[in-house]
Amino acid sequence: MQYPNAEKGIRKIFVAEILGLCGAIALTITVALGLLVEVDDIFAIPAILCGVAAVVLILLSYIFNIVGITRASKDEYTFRYALYAVIFGIFFSLLSGFLNDVFDGNEYAQRLISLIPDLVNLITMVFIVMGIRNMATALNDPVMESKGRNILTIAFVMEMIIFAARAFSGFIPEGSDLAIIELIVVGFAGMLSIVTYILYLSYLAKARRMLAA
Repeated sequence: MQYPNAEKGIRKIFVAEILGLCGAIALTITVALGLLVEVDDIFAIPAILCGVAAVVLILLSYIFNIVGITRASKDEYTFRYALYAVIFGIFFSLLSGFLNDVFDGNEYAQRLISLIPDLVNLITMVFIVMGIRNMATALNDPVMESKGRNILTIAFVMEMIIFAARAFSGFIPEGSDLAIIELIVVGFAGMLSIVTYILYLSYLAKARRMLAA
């Protein structure tokens, strides 16, 4: 095994993504139950439990991600940039509340601030995929190298669409035809994000098998 640390690291990154996905689902259920609490208090306890589960899963996801990226960076330097992005993302999440207070009432600025976490996640994914591609090139695996390039292309297009839609949405009057177009564009970008995420999970799984060989 040429990259033992990277193999173990990517295994943890894969687990982190699954935990993050479960956390997002739990958070969505929490929000739904929170709405139902207004109808019947019987949903209060399930809402609290789901909320706690969501926080724990997301926290574990961050821990596994940091540990996995740090381990993988011992074999491939590109993963260090992904680690820097994750650390910045954590710092920004702590700072975002303060920034929203500073720009309170400025909807355009708050929309741009809301883009930062998605952008940080994209940058993290880009460096992870680049690191895997570098190892695939060293291992003479053109299929993995090509798949990584395709994922990066789709992710870049998706993020540019989302950024453009959110950046210019502040200038679009509510109820206008352009607002409807914005919803369509954001919906399309959302579909692309789902496709990208599935491809990314698949790529991580295949990278583990490539490095374990």
